[in-house]
This record gives sequence, structure tokens and C-alpha cells, in this order.
Amino acid sequence: MTPNTSALLAASFMVLAITTPAEAQQASNDVIATACKMDVEALCSPKKRKGSKARKCLAKNQGKLSQPCRTALGLGGQQGMSGMGG
Repeated sequence: MTPNTSALLAASFMVLAITTPAEAQQASNDVIATACKMDVEALCSPKKRKGSKARKCLAKNQGKLSQPCRTALGLGGQQGMSGMGG
């Protein structure tokens, strides 16, 4: 895990600890959006770069995702998409 990934995860856990469930979900989405921005731009068509379409695109291309994106999605070294909820 890189220092940036560690810092990103630590910050996300801190945010999640002091927020409401809705705020926590938004914070989680923000972490994923930041960590996966380059992956979405590289792997997804412009029409599929937002919301559930982006998540579906990332799921389709999970073998090509960067490690920071995989970590943010909760994939780690796994092949499943357990972190790719709707």
C-alpha cells in the first residue's frame, strides 16, 4: 500500500467515524471517485463516467483497475466486486 493510499484510507475512516449514514455514504463515494478517477477516464466511455454507469464500467474492467482504485472499492487483491454496490 502506498503512502497516498494509506493516507486516503485513514482520512476516509476518520470521516466515516464522525458522520451520519448518509454523509458516510457520500464520503465513501467521494473516496472512490478520487481513487478511481484515472481508471474511469481510461476505461469508461464518456457516457459511462457517472454514478452507477461508472461502477458498472469499473466492475466490467476490474482486472485492469489500479491498486488505489481496487483498495477504495474494497477489492484489495480479490477478484470479486463486493465493494461495487449500486
